[in-house]
Amino acid sequence: MAFVEDLVVDNVVLQKNLNGLQSEDKRKRKSALNDLRKQLFSQLPKCSSLLQDNQDVSKAIIRCISDESEACREAAVNFLKDLLVEDAIADVNLVLLMPVLSRRLGSEEVVEPSEEVRHALVELLHVVVKKSSKDLFPFFNDIVSILKKTVLDPYPKIKKESCECASSLAFAIPESFHMQSESLIKPLVQILTHQQYRVRVSAILALGVVVRYGNNKSIKEVAGPLAERMFDQTPQVRDAITQVIGDWLAHLPDRYSYFHIMIPLMLTSLNDPSSDIQEKAWILWNAAGHQWMKENEDDIKDKLDFLDNVPLHYPHNIRRPNMGCRTLVKRNLHKIAPALVRELQDWLVDVRIKASQLLCVLILNAESDLHQYLEQLLLGMYRACHDEDIRVVNNIEQASHLIGYFIPPCNYWSLIHPVMEDSCHQGHLRVLAFVMRGGEPSSLESFLTTIADFLEQPTICQSRESLYQSQLVKCCESMMIVCGKHCIKVSQQMFNILVTVLALAASDEVHKASQDELQKLKNFQDLAEDYELYKKFMRPLLLNVSSAPVGWTVHCPERLIFQTLILNSGPALSDCLDVMVPTLSASLCPENEDAEMKLKLLTNLAVILQNTDKTHCISTEVMDPFLFSIIKGVIAPNLVWKAGRTAEALRTITVSCLLSILQTHGTSHCETMVYLLDSLVPILLALVEDASKKTRLYTCYSLCQIISAAQKMSKLNAEHVQKIYYVVLKRLDDVDDSVRKVSVEILRKLFSCLPSDYSIECSSAHIEALYSTLLIHLDDPSVEFGSLLLGVLKELSGLKPEYLLERLKATASNYRNQDACQELLAHISASAKSVAP
Repeated sequence: MAFVEDLVVDNVVLQKNLNGLQSEDKRKRKSALNDLRKQLFSQLPKCSSLLQDNQDVSKAIIRCISDESEACREAAVNFLKDLLVEDAIADVNLVLLMPVLSRRLGSEEVVEPSEEVRHALVELLHVVVKKSSKDLFPFFNDIVSILKKTVLDPYPKIKKESCECASSLAFAIPESFHMQSESLIKPLVQILTHQQYRVRVSAILALGVVVRYGNNKSIKEVAGPLAERMFDQTPQVRDAITQVIGDWLAHLPDRYSYFHIMIPLMLTSLNDPSSDIQEKAWILWNAAGHQWMKENEDDIKDKLDFLDNVPLHYPHNIRRPNMGCRTLVKRNLHKIAPALVRELQDWLVDVRIKASQLLCVLILNAESDLHQYLEQLLLGMYRACHDEDIRVVNNIEQASHLIGYFIPPCNYWSLIHPVMEDSCHQGHLRVLAFVMRGGEPSSLESFLTTIADFLEQPTICQSRESLYQSQLVKCCESMMIVCGKHCIKVSQQMFNILVTVLALAASDEVHKASQDELQKLKNFQDLAEDYELYKKFMRPLLLNVSSAPVGWTVHCPERLIFQTLILNSGPALSDCLDVMVPTLSASLCPENEDAEMKLKLLTNLAVILQNTDKTHCISTEVMDPFLFSIIKGVIAPNLVWKAGRTAEALRTITVSCLLSILQTHGTSHCETMVYLLDSLVPILLALVEDASKKTRLYTCYSLCQIISAAQKMSKLNAEHVQKIYYVVLKRLDDVDDSVRKVSVEILRKLFSCLPSDYSIECSSAHIEALYSTLLIHLDDPSVEFGSLLLGVLKELSGLKPEYLLERLKATASNYRNQDACQELLAHISASAKSVAP
């Protein structure tokens, strides 16, 4: 009886609140809603039966959703949603509710102005979809229309709730969802670029469900925008994509038709910056592979016994994908490879980086099955090696390295060789270097000679581009790393390549790298000294580059290689003098008008001649014939006077070479001395008056050296003395004091030790001319030079003392330097007394 009385009371209060909802005063309507809410939620156990007996309650609340007052609308929506959540009502009257929701949210222009109310309405719709899945079909189109609008709502929370509602709708009516699923794709794709990452994550997850339960063809429309989101800076977004693709790979009904779209996205996640995403992607990818194996067990029975057999030659510290994954990649490679090559050339650097990373993972999954598409991939890799972003280039190097593990040299060389032969650039060499580095030693050994022979061709190895040179060195490095001492059989080719790069090195880095590899080559040969390597291998290369030296120019590669060989070979040069000297003679002949080239060669020759004793680069047995050949064939022709500053510089460096020979080695060779006195001295006497101060100085020094050596060998005669002294005497008036001093020394040497055939009586006029000129310069303004002349005059005063004394007395009063004059007079007088009987 008490229960009935309470129920009557509740109905009375309920009716009162329902009447309040009809009030024209919005405050009373709001108050009635609040009172009704309190009444119902305060007695939840009896609430369901009360609402079941009185259907007007839900109708009244639904009517309030269209109330003029925002507060009333919001309270009504939240009230109805909470009733559904708390199971206070089993089902809502969709016939009444859906038109209201459709009008306020799904019309052409959204009627509901309040963001908070719209958000509450979408939440209500979401609850209805979850609670009333069996009754949704008649209103399916209306719900989809609402979601198309609300997904694009400016309010982020509404977007997020709409995405979740779309997913719930797909779960609620999977058998019918495909009929309208495509209409949700476009709005969901539009919000993939929303500024809030939570919205982007919701959109991605919603797309995953919509495509899975809807029309699977939509994956074509979705794949591109999802791929763009792989560049998202927020890990949660990339994680959501990985989760969606993993779900599609395992559960998408028509997945076999779209594996070629899903696989690149999943493989991209395997290289994600986040290790957590990488691990998640690995688990999902392997799960997809295992599932494929189960579904296709009959097709792979013959391979199932080898599932766990990892090849002996496999990249270190890299997990091998299961056979299902590898087969999936193999069967879709024909569609993936062309697209990947195109993206390697994309204008966006981020796309190129992702594409190059994907290439590495693709190779690991395709393994040896990659061969069919290798040529296409290699063409893209060659071009990608020129990328301005070093990360792309590094990824290409890694991909090339991985190719070497799975593709044998016979296969990749047949593809790389024709392209390089046609037009070789650094991209080809970079790929080749790293492909070889990943190769198996035994398989690469059989192709070492073929590859090395090709690389040592002048058209391949004589480039001056720094990057090209560095990659050429890396090719040699790869052969040595992989094959070790087995690369001895191509030592000659590698020596030729490395010396060529060393000669043409465009940067210090390339120069050092080539020298380092030459050191490794020396170690492989078990040689103790660097020169031993040159001694063993330089001759064939020297013969090759010296085939046509007459046409050499300053920029000629052959000249630079020749120069490098002679400067770096040390004692090994002795064994190749028969090649070196004729080459120098031919390249420095008068017919070759490239003076700059001659200048460089002569400079190098001067370096060799000056350092011979220190480096022992030329043995004693061959020294004299070598020097004679150099003087006669190289130096003498280039001392002949020609007009022009370049020719002047050429004469200077040539005479410095001569001086290096004479000072460092001297000459004890009879034939050489005869040639010097009879043929070279007349040329040098002409150079004594050269315009270049250095040329005049070096020439005087050279004459001084020749005279000393000739006197020791008793090869100097009176004719030589007469010719030399007359020209040198004029140099006492030279503008340069150094030339004047050396000239005085030449005169001293000449007349202090006269040859046996020299007659003072017959040469009296010459002696007098010598005394007269020396006496004039005795009064030189330079105290140092005057002292030098005083000493020489004292030493030579015995030639014809009477004339010197007479001349000195006659002009004594004219001298400014009376001390020197008196000192010389005293010396002559004393000398005369000492010889008197």
